[in-house]
Amino acid sequence: MLYRDIIERYEVTNITALKFFIKKNIGNVGTKVSFNKIFNELKSQGIKISKDSIHDFFRYTGDSYLLFLMNRFSDSLTVQMMNEKKVYCIDNGLANAVTYKFSEDQGHLFENITFLELKQRGLESFYYQEKSECDFVNFNNDTIQSAVQVSLQLGDRNRKREISGLLEALKRFKLKEGFILTENQTEEFILENRIIHVQPLWLWLLEN
Repeated sequence: MLYRDIIERYEVTNITALKFFIKKNIGNVGTKVSFNKIFNELKSQGIKISKDSIHDFFRYTGDSYLLFLMNRFSDSLTVQMMNEKKVYCIDNGLANAVTYKFSEDQGHLFENITFLELKQRGLESFYYQEKSECDFVNFNNDTIQSAVQVSLQLGDRNRKREISGLLEALKRFKLKEGFILTENQTEEFILENRIIHVQPLWLWLLEN
């Protein structure tokens, strides 16, 4: 994929920079990316590259279905484009092979699977962030369909944060229910007249 779909197709000459770029982003699925930060990291490694090339790399990897960028939700298209984006990868096996070895990082792999499934369903997804953050708010033809939060484990340390982010999105988009996807927990409760479904990711995938 690297050589045939990207290097040969787009006649990339700075292969060292491209390899660093791809490995860096595949290893950080589900996290926010900054074009300037990637540029500075490459520069600190002694790799010469322009900021325009960083933008080109994201376009090349997107056109090749290797990496995907997800915008932060905003009613303003300009604000969407200016805000940090989240990066996802076409295959969890690639992401896992690059860096993920610890349980805290498995949550990002869960988030990556969720993104790919939402994309396969034909939904356009954004992350929502105001006071708190919700991982996915999902639209079909500009109509809100659902809000989904992903958390490997829902426990005392993160329960309030994860629920707050989802609840904030549900209120913003006037949704009556939302989902928190976990590794193996099942729960359902009503909070501020909204139903919160906590269920394993695998079950959510099968049910839909």
